[in-house]
Amino acid sequence: MGKIGKVILVLFLLIIAAAAIIGGDIYMSYRGITEKAGEFDVGSTVFDMAADNSSADITTTVTTPKLGYMPKSIRMDLIILKNDTQYGNPQVITIKLGDSQEIGFNVTFVAADILAISSGGTISIKIEVTITPVYIGIPLDFLTQVLDPILIDFSG
Repeated sequence: MGKIGKVILVLFLLIIAAAAIIGGDIYMSYRGITEKAGEFDVGSTVFDMAADNSSADITTTVTTPKLGYMPKSIRMDLIILKNDTQYGNPQVITIKLGDSQEIGFNVTFVAADILAISSGGTISIKIEVTITPVYIGIPLDFLTQVLDPILIDFSG
């Protein structure tokens, strides 16, 4: 076998080894999702309304289990809606699996909302959440999951 043949053989074996490692990690991660489903946790949500009712800070903690042995994370896209109209900019948060991370964002109310809250009314917002797995730094958009929306009522 010539020098070029040996190089091709080594490259072929490296590709097979990499495929086996990645395949094993995907399998371990898949099994881990079913075994560790209870370790995905969203903590209590804290709402902190400004004294003048002009904005609200919303914070919570998301805890995720470690899955497999290669680094993975999830990207969360949060879109805040009021009456099906987007409210502010979408929030994009990336959480490394196996970590806990505090998620916080601010909702700034318009003048009509401030008046409604100040006069004892209620403002309802909806937060749409999509989660996309990120594997070795590559977002796997074909596995994106849309979660049930979170409904929040702010009242005066």
